[in-house]
Amino acid sequence: MATNPKTLKPSTLRIGTRYRANRLKGPYDAIVIGSGIGGLTTAACLAKAGKKVLVLEQHYTAGGYTHSYARNGYEWDVGVHYIGDMGSPHTLGRRLFDYITDGKLEWAPMDENYDRFFLGEKVVNLRAGKEGLRHSLISAFPEEREAIDQYLALLGKVADGMQWYTLSKLTPGILSPVVRKGLDLALPDCFNRTT
Repeated sequence: MATNPKTLKPSTLRIGTRYRANRLKGPYDAIVIGSGIGGLTTAACLAKAGKKVLVLEQHYTAGGYTHSYARNGYEWDVGVHYIGDMGSPHTLGRRLFDYITDGKLEWAPMDENYDRFFLGEKVVNLRAGKEGLRHSLISAFPEEREAIDQYLALLGKVADGMQWYTLSKLTPGILSPVVRKGLDLALPDCFNRTT
């Protein structure tokens, strides 16, 4: 979004307290460097496990790439735009978010038309849901129906394997071989390849 640099004002939102040695209330069980999604998640989980945690962040507010910033008259929203599978409280992702936030995070449903791409003069509007996405893509690229269906099937296989992938990151060493075997069966070969 372009804005006039003369009217652009920095965010007044500040989360956290500026570091001063005399403000520390140690000793700490853990010190987390960085307050992005990973750092805050780690700190929250450690705190829920009864640990006393200090989070250090060099920026003036916590959040990492979950907030916006301004440079040269432009404002950038660099964080997550939307997260899928949060509508049901029974998905693994939703349960993890509910655990980390004590269920205090309220999820808003995506708009029916949740994204828009401009390809030259062509405008492609993406609709929510699996069938909505399929319909959007086939409407925009009817000659690619077979490739679109193959792509969506591959996305489904990756989505099905994500629980195994998440478990592989959380599983203690003794169970690791079992989870790794599940990953080998659940995830497509292309999962760890770059595009």
